[in-house]
Amino acid sequence: MIGGIDRDWGFTRLRGLLRSEEATRSALDIVSSIDTSLFSYTGRSTEYPHKLIRHVIHRARANRRERQTIMTRYPDLQLLINGEWLSRPGEPVINPADESVIGTLPHATEADLAEAAAAAEEGFRVWRRTSPAKRAEIIIKAARLIRERVEELAVTMTLEQGKPIAESRMEILRACDIIEWDAAEGRRVYGRVIPSEPGMRRIVLRQPIGVVAAMSPWNFPVSSPARKVGGALSAGCSIILKASGETPGGAGQICVSPTRFFVHEAIYERFALSFGERAAVLKPGNGLDPATRMGPLANLRRIAAMEAFTADAKAKGARLLSGGSRAAGRGYFFPLTVLADVPDDARAMQEEPFGPLALLSPFHSLEEAIEKANSLPYGLAGYAFTNSARNANRLAEELEVGNLSINHFVASIAETPFGGVKESGYGREGGIEGLECYTVVKNVSHLFERQDR
Repeated sequence: MIGGIDRDWGFTRLRGLLRSEEATRSALDIVSSIDTSLFSYTGRSTEYPHKLIRHVIHRARANRRERQTIMTRYPDLQLLINGEWLSRPGEPVINPADESVIGTLPHATEADLAEAAAAAEEGFRVWRRTSPAKRAEIIIKAARLIRERVEELAVTMTLEQGKPIAESRMEILRACDIIEWDAAEGRRVYGRVIPSEPGMRRIVLRQPIGVVAAMSPWNFPVSSPARKVGGALSAGCSIILKASGETPGGAGQICVSPTRFFVHEAIYERFALSFGERAAVLKPGNGLDPATRMGPLANLRRIAAMEAFTADAKAKGARLLSGGSRAAGRGYFFPLTVLADVPDDARAMQEEPFGPLALLSPFHSLEEAIEKANSLPYGLAGYAFTNSARNANRLAEELEVGNLSINHFVASIAETPFGGVKESGYGREGGIEGLECYTVVKNVSHLFERQDR
C-alpha cells in the first residue's frame, strides 16, 4: 500500500486517467516516490479513487517542488565571530551560470577583525591545552556533519561557482577526507629525544605556532579551506579564515590544471586532431544539470582573458582546433579551447591562463620536453605519460615542480604534501609536512645531574 492506495490497482486505474504514455510514466514515478508520512488516508482503496489519485499526485508534485526550492535556495551569508553569526552589508554574489544576483557577501569591519583576533587568541589558549585525542574527536565529528550535508553544500557551491554538481559533491567529500586525515595525524606530531651525555636530557618538541590567519582562493571554496582549517586545528592552533570574496571557479580554473601539452612528434598530429574533436563535443552548461561536465568561468574578466590569450596565440601562428570564443546567451560560458602549434612566445605559454585552454606543442626528444617544461619561473604541478621506467625516473628527478603525476591526473591526496617550487610558493599543505608548518620547534636541554660530584 502507498498512502492508502493499493499499488497494483492504483497504477492500473491511473493509466486510464492520463492521456499520454509520457504523462503516465511521469505520474507513476511521482506515486512511486511518495513519502507515505504525508498522507492520512484510511479505508479501502476503492473509496473515491479518482479524487484520491489526483490528490496524491497533487500533493506529491507540491512536495517535490518544495524540496527543489529548498535545495536550490542560496543561504544568507554571515560572519561567524566568537561563536556568533553577524550580518553585515557587502557586495552581490553572482551566479555565473545566468548572471543573476543570488545573495550578498558580507564585508567585515576593522572592529570585526579585532574581535575575531581576540576570540582566536582566547580560543588558542584553550585549544592548545586540549589533548590531541579530544581535538581529533571534535574535528572528526565536524567532518561527519559536513558529510551529512553534502547535497545542501554542493548545491550552494554550484550556485555561486558554476562547478558541475557532481564535482561539487566530490570536492566536499574530499574536504572531509582531508580534515579527517589531519585530525588523526594530529595525534602523531612527534618530537624526539637526542642521545646525550649522562645527566643531560635533550629533547625536541613540536608545539602549535599560535593563531593562524588563512586566506582561501575561490576555485576550491571547500577543499582549500579544509586544508588550512584541518591542519591548523589538528596541530593545536586556532584560525581566522578569510574566504574568497569571489568564491566561484569551475571550467579549467584549477591551479593544477594542465595547460601546456608537449607531445612527441611521432603522435603529435593524431593527438591534436583527436583532442580537438573531443573538446568540440564538451559543451559548458549550468552546473545544476546532472549532465553538465563543464561549468562557466568565474566572471567577465576571465572571459576577456581567454579571448585575449586565444587571439594572441592565433596571431603568432597557432591553429585553433576547437572553441575560441564566448558561448552565446547569458552566463560566463567559454568552451574548451584547443590550440595547436602554439609558439613558446605566446602569452598563454608564459602566463597562467587559469581557464579552459589547452596549448599543444610538439617535441623531438625528452631533453627538449624537459627544457620547455622547466623554462618558466613557476612549478606547482606537472604530468607525464610514458611506458618507460627509465623516462619516468628521469622525469621525477628533473622536472621542476612540487607535484608530479605520472600516467594519471591526481596531483595530491590528503596523505601527501601539496605545494610548489620557484615562484609557485613555499611551504606545504597536506601530509605530515603540512601539519609541521603549523608548529614551531623547541629545543629543550635539561642538566639534571652533575657528573663532577
